[in-house]
Amino acid sequence: MEPAFEVSSSLLAYCQQQTRRSLDALESTVWFYHSLICEKKGVLPTIRPALLAAHRTAVLNRDESGQAIYLNLLLRNYLTPSASGELSLVEQADKLRS
Repeated sequence: MEPAFEVSSSLLAYCQQQTRRSLDALESTVWFYHSLICEKKGVLPTIRPALLAAHRTAVLNRDESGQAIYLNLLLRNYLTPSASGELSLVEQADKLRS
């Protein structure tokens, strides 16, 4: 699990350093897999601020497919209880959805 986490983290760092819109689809796909890895590791809430920032960037860049992916990832992030005992944040997920 750790090698996959390292690879996805380095791919995210690379995509975020670039300012080319052609990498938006790759970045959102890497976020999907990175989120899945973090969920398996039990550290899903730690990536929530970065996911919110990525969603905000997708909105500003009018990247509709990225917005959809990030919204789904954020909803999953809010609704999945963490290993540390944090309950799911249903109200926050509903506010984000609306």
